[in-house]
Amino acid sequence: CRPLRGEEYSAAALVGTAVLLIGLALLAVGATCLAALLRPRGAVAFVLATSLLAFAEVVAASHALSFFDAYRSGWFLAALAVIALAAAAAAAILRPPIPSVRPGPALREIRGDRLLVGFGVRVLVELTYLLALAVFTPPNGLDGLQYHLTRAVLWIQQESVGPIRDADDARINEFQPDA
Repeated sequence: CRPLRGEEYSAAALVGTAVLLIGLALLAVGATCLAALLRPRGAVAFVLATSLLAFAEVVAASHALSFFDAYRSGWFLAALAVIALAAAAAAAILRPPIPSVRPGPALREIRGDRLLVGFGVRVLVELTYLLALAVFTPPNGLDGLQYHLTRAVLWIQQESVGPIRDADDARINEFQPDA
């Protein structure tokens, strides 16, 4: 396996970005439709249900594909597409109500308080900084490099989320995959 050069790297990065965006869109559609089917009361419950179901979709697809040693991006997208299509079909048939997530009066009240506005701006700046760190800097923490990332790469190599054979670090197999 030789390193990618110039145009090859650009094409691989473009394909990887496209796969990520398609996967996120499928995940959002599936989780939103499934959350609507649960008929939560209120916008907060709906948003929480959607995020919980999105995580559950990732876990379920990962483990289902691992049974067949098919933990690859193409199969993962296919699994997310099946979940999204099934959830969208069920939502289309049952037509569950989707709660409004408009901020409304609470946002107007917050805008009137200068201290809360300042705090909100600070939180937004800090979250933007953290996002930039996550996207534009390589991981450099010992725990992540020696255990977390190693485990993820080995799962990709063996095309399965499960115990790693002949692991040289006990932490790699010490905890369950989604722990």
